[in-house]
Amino acid sequence: MELYIFSVWVHLLAAMLWLGGMLFLIFVLVPALRGESGELRGRLVDTVGLRFRTVGWTCLLLLLLTGSANILLRGYSLTGTLLIAKLALFGVILVLSFIHDFVIGPRATRAMASGSEDAEKLRRLSAIIGRINTLLALAVVALAIKLVRG
Repeated sequence: MELYIFSVWVHLLAAMLWLGGMLFLIFVLVPALRGESGELRGRLVDTVGLRFRTVGWTCLLLLLLTGSANILLRGYSLTGTLLIAKLALFGVILVLSFIHDFVIGPRATRAMASGSEDAEKLRRLSAIIGRINTLLALAVVALAIKLVRG
């Protein structure tokens, strides 16, 4: 039982850190930089984004590991609709995070650095993917609450 409690604790901490970081970016960092020059804004978002990418992927890995442990330790059946929905959304989050962090984000950074016409389009696409991931993460939290509450 103690292992399950520890696993849930780590799972919740990882979820809070990952989701809280995304909410910070959306509601604090980006609005705070709106009045700044494009160069400064781009540099800060890139620097903070790269730092958060390490934290975010560590959290996603912890969520995957502890989520799997929680399923096994709690004895959940992989046939339950809520659990399958939660796992499917998490899979979509992983794919979108990969595209955001390793495909679109780096392209946007290179485009901004080179002054490319695509920079703004890529930046917007990156922001949209980030916001979709945040909404999906909130949906996963709602499903988790419903799953635990029965």
